[in-house]
Amino acid sequence: MYRDNRNSTAHDYGQAFAEETLTLVKDFLMDAKNLKKVIDNAEC
Repeated sequence: MYRDNRNSTAHDYGQAFAEETLTLVKDFLMDAKNLKKVIDNAEC
């Protein structure tokens, strides 16, 4: 989902697309924090 949106940003610079992209930020940050927890807790 995030990668698809990022790939689209390279081709669309409109305000509507930017606003749509911003709606993903909250979920992206939550997913990134959860991934960090998983990595931090992984056994090496």
